[in-house]
Amino acid sequence: MSKQIKKFREEEYGLFIDLENKPASVAIDIHDGSLLLNEGDGSDCFNGACLESTDLQEFAIHLKNHSATIQLIYGLQKKHLLGEFPEKMILQACQWVGRANQVIDISKNGSCNNTDTADNGLTIKVSQ
Repeated sequence: MSKQIKKFREEEYGLFIDLENKPASVAIDIHDGSLLLNEGDGSDCFNGACLESTDLQEFAIHLKNHSATIQLIYGLQKKHLLGEFPEKMILQACQWVGRANQVIDISKNGSCNNTDTADNGLTIKVSQ
């Protein structure tokens, strides 16, 4: 896989995923929930793509063996792979995805509709 995630981070103005070769390749504006994808070159990469929060469904983590991936679900259940990361980064990934899904939900609905606090808007799927 060409999209290796190096870091998950949150700044006062946004949430970011840094790929190994591309800092801030995924950026979410925490004020309006808009998403900017600037992933670099490759057939599986978006450059300069901007999606409004109303077009976003959720971010999901998929676990497999000793690594995991993050996927964006948008539009009418379209899926886009954002990157892969090692299992040791799962806590940071879960925190980032939970926060990102919360920002999207609040931006779309004016408040967080998630009533299950244990879930916190996080979807994790385990592949065999």
